[in-house]
Amino acid sequence: MTDLMSLFDAKEVEQLAKTTAAVSIDFGISPNPTKGNLTLTYSENQDLPSALTVTDQNGRQVSTLQLNTSTTQQIYLGNLPAGLYWVQLRTGKGKIGVKQVQVVK
Repeated sequence: MTDLMSLFDAKEVEQLAKTTAAVSIDFGISPNPTKGNLTLTYSENQDLPSALTVTDQNGRQVSTLQLNTSTTQQIYLGNLPAGLYWVQLRTGKGKIGVKQVQVVK
C-alpha cells in the first residue's frame, strides 16, 4: 500500500479536485428512464445553461440543442431509438455537467 501511495502527490490531487469543482455543474433530468420528454432543472442563476449535447453509448453525438436561459426547460428526445445516452449540459461560462439517461419505447 505504501508503494501505491507514493505514486500520488497530495497537492496535485487536491488541485485536480479544486479544478474539477470549478468547472463542473450539477443539474437534474427527469423522468429517467424517459419515453422522450425530459425536464431539465438547473439551480445556478449566475451561469445559465446554453447548450445540451446528447451522445450515444458509442460516443457518437446524436443531438445538440441550444437552450434558453431558463433554469427549468423541457427537452424532447423521442426521436432517438431506445437505449442509453449521455446528456452534457454546458453553461454560458463554459462549465459542464454530464448525466446518463435511458430512452425507452
